[in-house]
Amino acid sequence: MILLYRLVPAHVYISLCVLAWGVVASLQSVVTSFKQLLALRACLGITEAAFGPGVSTRTPTRWSSNS
Repeated sequence: MILLYRLVPAHVYISLCVLAWGVVASLQSVVTSFKQLLALRACLGITEAAFGPGVSTRTPTRWSSNS
């Protein structure tokens, strides 16, 4: 998912990252063991890490002026 921002438009990539993060964060409410919680926290970190490159490389270019 990290390099996906090169293949799809920024609005799709950021939306997918936020959706995946929300799903993983919501799934934490249904875990029944500590091992499951650790696995979901690892997945949450992966989805959160994928969000950074898309925002930092794609979004600022929309607001820069072409002076």
